[in-house]
Amino acid sequence: MVTSVDGLVSGLDSAGLISQLMDLERQPQLRLKARQASNQKVIDAFQTLNSKFLAIETAAGALNGASGWGLMKAGSSAPDKVAATASSGATSGSLSFNVTNLAAAHSVVSSTGVASLSTVVATGDFTIGSTTITAAEFGDGSLSSVVSAINASAAGVSAAAVQVSAGSYKLQLTAKATGDASAFTVDATNLTALGNFAGIVTQGIDALVQVGSGPGAYSVTSASNTLTTLLSGVTLTLKGQGAATVSVDADVDGTADKVGALVSAVNSAITSIKSQSGYDAATKTAGIFLSNQLARGLQQTLTNAVTSSVSASSLMSGGYAGISIGKDGLFAFDKTKFTTALVKDPTAVKGLFLANTGITSDDGIAERLRLVAKSATTFGTGQIALAIEGRKSENKQLESQITNWDSRLAQKEKAFKRQYGNLETMLGRLRNQGSWLAGQLGSLGNTQ
Repeated sequence: MVTSVDGLVSGLDSAGLISQLMDLERQPQLRLKARQASNQKVIDAFQTLNSKFLAIETAAGALNGASGWGLMKAGSSAPDKVAATASSGATSGSLSFNVTNLAAAHSVVSSTGVASLSTVVATGDFTIGSTTITAAEFGDGSLSSVVSAINASAAGVSAAAVQVSAGSYKLQLTAKATGDASAFTVDATNLTALGNFAGIVTQGIDALVQVGSGPGAYSVTSASNTLTTLLSGVTLTLKGQGAATVSVDADVDGTADKVGALVSAVNSAITSIKSQSGYDAATKTAGIFLSNQLARGLQQTLTNAVTSSVSASSLMSGGYAGISIGKDGLFAFDKTKFTTALVKDPTAVKGLFLANTGITSDDGIAERLRLVAKSATTFGTGQIALAIEGRKSENKQLESQITNWDSRLAQKEKAFKRQYGNLETMLGRLRNQGSWLAGQLGSLGNTQ
């Protein structure tokens, strides 16, 4: 370990001198750290931009597939009796029908009540349907224990201890499923305290929907109150008895909202680039993307994807479907204009956005944007992905160099301390020698 007494002999501020020398020695490492910090800012900016492009890909993809373009909506004239939802596979039309029965779960109650929940009601194994509840499951055999055992079993029923009057608790069993097939039997041989279970609270029954009243009338049954087969692509949820009419139409508003979301995603990406491409004269600070050709190129690619003509559609331009570009380079979406165009010519509008010709320049707007976003973000090959990985790789190398510099600087500082320590030692010796010589000369003078 190198030790020194700061300027004890020389009077020099050796610690200050060493500090200044080390500041000079650190300059190469500081430049490496500055480069690393600059790289990290670029990485952060591109990671944010990457998320913006992924959002574009998601929004563009949302216009395709089963739940994308061609959205349908269903409405009910009696929502208190029937609720309806439609998928994109539904077809326009309407159907009137009458809900005659709602599906119900089979439910029974014991014929005899007991005084309390702790009363022993089970003296041995008992069976519900094909499931046997054993003594190991119901424990002390009390009503509360029997209820717990049934609910924990695979019998397919829910058990409840119901107080029918003061000091009288009965066991009620209700099927978890609904419909005719929900009926079950109870072997109550070892439940003598509860009597039998012949008392039906609710008869398990299928839902029944009657369509029409003439010679061609027909009925549809369902074990549950959810019907998915009466109207293709439409799910009906039965809520009450009575007449209802369900209508299915194209959901132009839903499709418009998806297009609007895509436009917003594009604007978000462009804004992310623009906001970091300027120069602040007051602070003399340049934006991360000011001279970054990749970022500016991606912005132009997005703009071209939206504004270029689409030869696969008779509309040719997004302007006919409500998309326009402002002086700031951002896009506006006129939902009313879009829905009007969609109702007038759904095929042309669909082609304008979704045409997939295999030639990017001829593809629809959404398809172009999807491909642009995918090309930019795909790990290993995407432009943004490669830019991020390139900077990360450089930073990893810089980190190794910075670490090496830590060791070199530590050695350099140790050497400086040794040199100044040696200087102090040498000066101390010289001073001692001078003092000795002065003493000797003084002695010579005294002897004369």
